[in-house]
Amino acid sequence: GASLEGTAAYTETLNPSTRFVDAGGHSPKVATPAFVAPNASLVGNVSVGANSAVWYGAMLRAEGAAA
Repeated sequence: GASLEGTAAYTETLNPSTRFVDAGGHSPKVATPAFVAPNASLVGNVSVGANSAVWYGAMLRAEGAAA
């Protein structure tokens, strides 16, 4: 496996505009420390608490009015 990867270092590129998206006048909030995977998306009025994790490929959306 490793011999097929080559010698060049892998660098993951992200489009930051798709990770944390404002919606309905609200922005996602992430406490410290928390883990948000590089390809996860948070949209709208989403809050991620301290010591939480949002894993790879996840999308959390809160675009409606708050209750």
